This record gives sequence, structure tokens and C-alpha cells, in this order.
Amino acid sequence: MSQIESLKDEILPRIIELRHQFHQNPELSNQEFQTTKKIKQILTGWGITIVPTTWIQVY
Repeated sequence: MSQIESLKDEILPRIIELRHQFHQNPELSNQEFQTTKKIKQILTGWGITIVPTTWIQVY
């Protein structure tokens, strides 16, 4: 089994679980504060660096 397949088998169940949690706790568009917080925690836990960005709404 390749390293990628092994990693997929390891994290796919967790990703599916997270998707279910997000769908059970929806947030309004452009107000996904708890979802964003959770995703940042997960990615940081996986060793992925979060790069801060600024979002400006233009009408």
C-alpha cells in the first residue's frame, strides 16, 4: 500500500465525521466563525501553517 493510500485510510473517516458535524451545525453565509475556528484547529493539529488573510466585501 502506498503512503498516500495509507494516509487516506487514516484520515478519511475523520474528514467524513467532520463534514457531518459541520452540516449538523450550519452557520449563515459569510458568518462561518465556528466552522472557521474548527478548521483552523484541525489544520494546525496536522502541522499545517495558517496564513492570515484579510477579506474585504465589495458591493
